[in-house]
Amino acid sequence: MAGALAAAFSGRLADRGWEHRVTGGGLLLLVVSVALLDVGSHEIIALIAAIIFADLAINAVHIQNQQVIFGIDPAARSRINTSYMVCYFLGGAIGSAGAGLAWESNQWSGVVLLALVFSGLAFLLWVIVAIAGLVRGSSTPVAPAVDPA
Repeated sequence: MAGALAAAFSGRLADRGWEHRVTGGGLLLLVVSVALLDVGSHEIIALIAAIIFADLAINAVHIQNQQVIFGIDPAARSRINTSYMVCYFLGGAIGSAGAGLAWESNQWSGVVLLALVFSGLAFLLWVIVAIAGLVRGSSTPVAPAVDPA
C-alpha cells in the first residue's frame, strides 16, 4: 500500500520536473531503511518501518526512472521500457544471488551489509551526477545533441 501511495505522489512530483530531487530523496530513504533493517533483527517496529520505507523509496525511484526514460524518445517508449525492465530484472537477480551468498557467509548481518553497499553506491552515484550537473534542466545536457544532418 505504501508503494502505491508513493507511486501516485512521485508521479505528481515528476510532472513538476522534480525527478532528480525525488530520486535522491528516495535513494537516501532506501539507505535509511536498510540501516533500520539491522536494528529490525531485534526490534519488530524497526523491521516494519524498514519495510515500509524501502517500499516507498523503491517505488518512488522506479517511477522517477520511468519518467526520465519515457522522455528520451516517445516514439520508442515500448523498446526503452523493455530495455529498462530487463535491466531492472537483472539487477534484482544479481541482488537476490548476492543476498543468498551474503546469508551463507554472515546471515542477516551479511544481507544487510550487502543491501547497504548497493543502496549506498546508488546514492553516491546520484550525488556524483548531481555535482557534475548532468541532470535534466541543468546547463549541461545528459547526452550531447546529435545533428541528424
